[in-house]
Amino acid sequence: MRVAHGYHQEPARAIRQRFDTFAAEFNASTTDGLGTVARAARLGDYFTPDVVVELGEGTAAIHGRETLIGMAARLQPRTAAFVMEFQDVTIETLEDARADATLTLVIRRRSMASGEESIAAREFSA
Repeated sequence: MRVAHGYHQEPARAIRQRFDTFAAEFNASTTDGLGTVARAARLGDYFTPDVVVELGEGTAAIHGRETLIGMAARLQPRTAAFVMEFQDVTIETLEDARADATLTLVIRRRSMASGEESIAAREFSA
């Protein structure tokens, strides 16, 4: 996630805010096809063109901002509602306006039919 460049005061706070803003954008609901595509494009702005998302063993890495945009455009709440949150965010500021972040990404999924909720959590470093 592009987070650190351009921040001079309290970079860790600014980076946490960027994660919060991304989560809010991701969780925003759209019901028409065009709204979903526009939202996916906005989500893509949070990532560099060469981003690689590794979800862990047994799962192929996701390569590139365009791939992420395509995946986000297809995420539609037809059978389940999704909510994403970042927990335990730790920011270590580095030289040259860079930072390392470690966090837990939590996805809550609620079935539209049954109301049953499931939770998936993964730890990430960025």
